[in-house]
Amino acid sequence: MSSEVEQHGFRRKRRRFARRADRVLQENTDDQERSDSANDLGNFPHVDFVRLISLIIEHEIPILFPGSMRPRNTFAMLGAGGSFLVFREERTMDQLVLPPGQIRSLDDSIVLKRTRILDPLNSSSREEQNPRYASLLAELQILLHSSIMEHPNFIDLQGLTWDYETDDQDGSISVWPVLGLQQALYSMDTLSDELSDAPLSQKLQYCYDIAKALSFLHDRGVVHCDVKAENVLICVTSASGDIAKLSDFGSAIMDVTADTNLPKGVAGTRPWNAPEQSHSLQGLGIFKVDVFSYGMLLWRFLCRSSILQAIQSPHQYRREALIDEIESLKRSDELSSTAVKELQVQSTERGLEVIAGLLQEMLALKPTKRCGMTQPVTMLEPLLHPPPESPTLVSREPPTTSNWESKSTGLPSQHRETSSSPASFPDSRIFPVPPEPFYNEFDRTWEMFEDESPIVKQQLITSLKFVANQISEDASMAAEAAYQLSVCYVNGFGVAPDLCAGCRWSVQAAHLGSSKAKADIWRLTRVQHSALREVDSRLQSSTIFHWLGEATRMGSIQAAKDLKPLDPESFTVAMSAWKHRFALIRVEDEMRIPSHAKVLELGRSLTAREINTTALNDRGHHLIHLAASLEFLDILRKLVEDGANINLQNAKGETALLCACRAGNAQAAWYLLGHGASVEASTSGETPLHWLIALPESEVDRLACALIAQGADLEAQHTETEINNLVFDIFPLGTPLDWAVHAGALAVVEVLIKHGADPFNECSQYSSLVRAVSKHDFVVVEKLLESRHATLERVASMDTMEQTILFHAICCNSLYDRILAHGSGHMLAAKKTIELLLSSGCEPDSVDGDGTTALHTAAGYCDVDFLDMLCKQIGWDKFVNTACGEHDRTPLLQAIASQRIENVRYLVKIGANTYRKTKGHTLLHICAGAGDEDFSIQVLHAIRLDGRVDLNERTTNDNLTAYEIAVLQCHLKIADLLVEHGADVAFLADRQPPLFSNIIADPTWDSFRSLHYYLEKGVYPFVLNPSTGITALHIAASAMDLLGDPNTGDAKLEMLLKVFNDVEKVNARTRAPSEQDAPQGGQTPLHFAAKFGVYFAARRLLNAGADWNIRDKGGMTPADLALQQLSLLNQSQINTPREWVSLSNLRSTHTLLKQAMGEEKASPMSPELEARDVVVGEYTRSRFSRLGFKTE
Repeated sequence: MSSEVEQHGFRRKRRRFARRADRVLQENTDDQERSDSANDLGNFPHVDFVRLISLIIEHEIPILFPGSMRPRNTFAMLGAGGSFLVFREERTMDQLVLPPGQIRSLDDSIVLKRTRILDPLNSSSREEQNPRYASLLAELQILLHSSIMEHPNFIDLQGLTWDYETDDQDGSISVWPVLGLQQALYSMDTLSDELSDAPLSQKLQYCYDIAKALSFLHDRGVVHCDVKAENVLICVTSASGDIAKLSDFGSAIMDVTADTNLPKGVAGTRPWNAPEQSHSLQGLGIFKVDVFSYGMLLWRFLCRSSILQAIQSPHQYRREALIDEIESLKRSDELSSTAVKELQVQSTERGLEVIAGLLQEMLALKPTKRCGMTQPVTMLEPLLHPPPESPTLVSREPPTTSNWESKSTGLPSQHRETSSSPASFPDSRIFPVPPEPFYNEFDRTWEMFEDESPIVKQQLITSLKFVANQISEDASMAAEAAYQLSVCYVNGFGVAPDLCAGCRWSVQAAHLGSSKAKADIWRLTRVQHSALREVDSRLQSSTIFHWLGEATRMGSIQAAKDLKPLDPESFTVAMSAWKHRFALIRVEDEMRIPSHAKVLELGRSLTAREINTTALNDRGHHLIHLAASLEFLDILRKLVEDGANINLQNAKGETALLCACRAGNAQAAWYLLGHGASVEASTSGETPLHWLIALPESEVDRLACALIAQGADLEAQHTETEINNLVFDIFPLGTPLDWAVHAGALAVVEVLIKHGADPFNECSQYSSLVRAVSKHDFVVVEKLLESRHATLERVASMDTMEQTILFHAICCNSLYDRILAHGSGHMLAAKKTIELLLSSGCEPDSVDGDGTTALHTAAGYCDVDFLDMLCKQIGWDKFVNTACGEHDRTPLLQAIASQRIENVRYLVKIGANTYRKTKGHTLLHICAGAGDEDFSIQVLHAIRLDGRVDLNERTTNDNLTAYEIAVLQCHLKIADLLVEHGADVAFLADRQPPLFSNIIADPTWDSFRSLHYYLEKGVYPFVLNPSTGITALHIAASAMDLLGDPNTGDAKLEMLLKVFNDVEKVNARTRAPSEQDAPQGGQTPLHFAAKFGVYFAARRLLNAGADWNIRDKGGMTPADLALQQLSLLNQSQINTPREWVSLSNLRSTHTLLKQAMGEEKASPMSPELEARDVVVGEYTRSRFSRLGFKTE
């Protein structure tokens, strides 16, 4: 493994153990046909999955709901496109499960955007699903661009999570990404009806926001291609209040120029798309497809009723007919005049001339007649923010038809754009650069995804195997995939640990050309002598020696150490090539290392002035750098005598002295130091002291003394990693001591410590001591602890990450790295390192900043063999029941939180207390509410349920048993297991709020399964609160619309009405808890549905026999209550979209009740309500993923 990867490996030491344990405690078609220049592998989703992982690593995209902690909410759909479905998720990222009865703030919402199944009839054809990844990768590329992230009118990316789909044919599970976006209350599509009576200025503000976003995109060479109401989300921010944000960039075209040619057109959605969108498009005119779609958006949002609005009809034939009518208007160039006439009839506010003019231009048939997106920004700005002398938007009489139609150009000439698109673009253009399948830090994957669920890990393994076997398509990509698989098999990431399998993949990777595999294969097979024969019986030692030589030439210190005793001659040749890697110059049209004669010839051909001014290669080497690098001492002396600048720097800021040390040329270094050479650092921060690791051990001490005497800084920091094609020529960002520890150069470590280097220096985040301890390099650790800085206080103290040195010895490098470093003695090296730290002053029971001890860390991080070594050989079994941290966590709980079942079984075996409570929760409560039900069942079997006395024990705060928590969380297999072992399912009558009401009001999408399960047990009450008379039907009727998913609410209410189906219960009345509340007594479930504006609950109750004429103690019928709430809402100031939606729902409910009373004729519902009505009436779930997302 390269040193840069090793450096990033230290990032695994994040303080996640306490957070994981605390989290457990708190758990109570528009596809664009694109030309792809990539190879054939790009046609498969496995490669795209690997690309996505690389993008996550490169941009450090947060993983929301890590591991099995997936959201379980209603996923209320905000909108749908050809490639995505957009849902609202009401739960936070940090705390997924609320205590029963607690209400979550809407401010905690996020939007979840999920790719959809493109071929519902054949969803198992994974190789046909790559457009889903193409759309997602395009979306990420735009959202991650710095200019987009800073703009207020683009949706913000919050992170990414996963969802799972089950194959209908073979039952296999595939993983699909879900984008976590900034919260949105509504889409512009769902908001149009509710804002029909809102003032024009409020609606116009949203349109202005999107105009700015599109203009911004066009200035950067991006065409959105799918502008429509569903892709405009209304968000609330602390800075701007309600604001419209553009989303869905899955069909976008980037880097559009005058030379762009799209023979098959671009993506789009009927009828929003421009007339020319599916035809050949060229040049800057491509931007005009967005202009047309934006005109359609204006028409849809600003007109109370239009043909475009009517396409929301739930009836397919009606929608298609209306769309065909709009398409006909497009072709006849009558669409703009139709939109203008509708606007004229329906609105009477000032500023309509401008809007009408915009519609007339934007909806023109010919793209050349349309304005650019700068125009609506310019024209709408004064309408929303007029100067003091200008009139504001006020009501007035609409203009006459002649006045509207007389402006044939739509806009005054002084406001028209003369250019068909932006004349020039800023420097921050967005280019379509697809992510590399293997980012250069891909080795971090197994560390970053260590906490992920097994399904995600297995998906990565499957994808890597697919790529590794596509040798004929791309050998280099297959080689990298094979190498990553060898790491996964050795570490047990996504698969059972298997050294032989790891060796097998490593050999395949080496055959395919992986330099990292070539460097590692010797050490991997040396651990198990039979492994090499099992892997490849034909593999010869000479082949391995050849591979080690190639890796040495690429800069692998590890390979060089292995090769030296095996094949000294090959070692010498390889080391020479690596040491002289920067001395290449052009010789006879080839880049070669020059001979002594060639360098001498160059020296004679240059004048004294040219010697200091002539660069001989791209690195900026002058003749003095070449002579020092190649140790041509006679030439070096001649150059100095002839006046060459001894401190001359190349393009990297490197002096001849640094070049000599890097090449291991001690004599050249001595000569230069003797003539006053400077020891200053290069541009990257490296100094000659850093390169002591390349010098012969016999010269290290004397040269170090000379360099330090000359002023070299022991704590100088290398700050910039150079990117080149030498895979292993990467060193840690840090001090000379960091480099020496990384290289395992014991002699250099000794010398630097002797001269006062500080092993606790954390200038590069991790100190030298942490690096050595993490590698279990106990010999180096021992030398570092001899430093004068290694006082007892510093050894026992915490670092800047609030972790002790002992923590880093346990949360150490991966098993793969430790096998490379120590072979079969890796466990012995760990034991010696830990014993050394304990003898130096580290306390095994000390608590770090996360509130964990060393054994807690081991239980949550290490494998069971490592844990066994700590308990049996070091004697830490005495800490097995030690509790610490805010929640009094034990090592057993830490192992459960980290989902390490083998560690759980081991800790139980050596005496872990399985009855200990943590914050009022037993282990049974924790397992019942944890995210991964299958893992929790394994834990329950491990702690043995037979004869347990705490099966029916209740939590301190919520008064819930483990069985009740399992039912609430829809962990029905756990509930059955607990009942099987004696858990009590009887209803606790005096508990408030009752479990039954919590299940009814639970917003999670699968809570209707919990309700069905609970009703099947036959122990449930009808009256949930005896003092008020609130029944199950009252709760269902009032909470239904709060669930956000009409299907879930309707399914629950129908289920309850089948159980409580007599008219007396349907019309059950409440009791007032006090005289003051007497008017509120006597209310039926229909009253509750009416006053909360739950239209669908009211309709189902009426169908079940609810009496609409019953009056409560205040003399109010359900219709009266709805009217009263309408009056109160009308009297208040309505400012937010949510208030407009509440008003619309109350109106619909009141109308329904008046119709039931015969006082009002049935009137057609709005298209949106009609569409919801059809869906709710069936309440069928067409196709859902395992986590509850609709996939069609």
